[in-house]
Amino acid sequence: MGAAAESFKLGEGNPIVVYVILGLIILAGIVTLALYLYKNVYLKKRQENYEWARFHHVCHRRKLTTAEIEFLADIVRKYRLKRPVYLVRFLETFNRYIFREVEDSRGKETNKRERFKAFIFNLRKKLGFSNFSRLEELSSTREVASGQRIRASVNIANMDKGFSSKIHDVDEDGLRITCPEHFLEEEPVREGQSVKFHAIHREDAEYLFSTSIFKVIPGPPGYLYLNHSRSFTRSQRRKYTRMAGQFKLRYFLLNKLQKKEFMERRTATVTGDTIWTDAIIENLSAGGFVFNTSAEFDEDTLMGIVISLTEDGPVLKDIVGRISRALGEEENAERKLIVQFVKIPEKTREKITRFIFESKNTKKSKKKPAKKKASNKQPAK
Repeated sequence: MGAAAESFKLGEGNPIVVYVILGLIILAGIVTLALYLYKNVYLKKRQENYEWARFHHVCHRRKLTTAEIEFLADIVRKYRLKRPVYLVRFLETFNRYIFREVEDSRGKETNKRERFKAFIFNLRKKLGFSNFSRLEELSSTREVASGQRIRASVNIANMDKGFSSKIHDVDEDGLRITCPEHFLEEEPVREGQSVKFHAIHREDAEYLFSTSIFKVIPGPPGYLYLNHSRSFTRSQRRKYTRMAGQFKLRYFLLNKLQKKEFMERRTATVTGDTIWTDAIIENLSAGGFVFNTSAEFDEDTLMGIVISLTEDGPVLKDIVGRISRALGEEENAERKLIVQFVKIPEKTREKITRFIFESKNTKKSKKKPAKKKASNKQPAK
């Protein structure tokens, strides 16, 4: 009986089995580690090098300088872009991240800020983004700032069901917005459904974007992943206070050489051949103005501007404006042209703001309520 029990001891007299099992475990661990390193280190590094190679290929093809390439590479590292080439190939991605850099430079000195803007404009021109899809305006959902509260609606059974949400983050694949738990439980939210949401940009413009859902993540917390979209409507909010009046205006249209100079160095040299035109501003703000003219101008036309706020006051110079749109299409009739400042010194903008504020306060102080006349009638007895 005891001899039979001894024969059943594990590995008794046969230690090779234990060594084989341990070897297989070690081999499995080595293979697992090798696969992990291959997928998460080697393949990731190779893909990263491939993306950087594409980035540098586009930069060299566009003939960017070493300083410009290093500037863009620093942005890629700063914001951890997975695909650096998107920064130099897509206007939306370029605007989105360059706009952040422009915002960060606001605290610097004015002359440094102006040089930085000239650097950006020259960079935009080399990359083929020199049209006036301006940094202060959005062109797609790629440029929407994350973290802001929004009002979204999902189209379900031909009805828009709305809810309050927040843009959690924005990347190159799409947007991720929050979705209340009760909404996901009550409504059949699925992939492919159309979505609309309002987004605020720079406190003076509201965008209504139309997009669709590509992924639903039930909570808590619940998220909706939205596709990027260029379909939107834009409504302008008043950023600066406007003032109606009669202000003297002198302007000239930039020729090809002056446009090139402005795009590269943010300056427009006035020569002896420059033709000036006099006009009257009817509505003025620190962001632009409105004036009447019978001449025809195309939108995005650039003009050098000189403004006189008062007869004896200082003259405001070194301003460049862009015709954003024209009101009134009748032939041989005056049209109202809306001009937006694309270059104006900060001190000049502050002077316009202060002048409008003081003028409105003066008008208010003059409007004093009329005093009631004392009645001479004797009260009835």
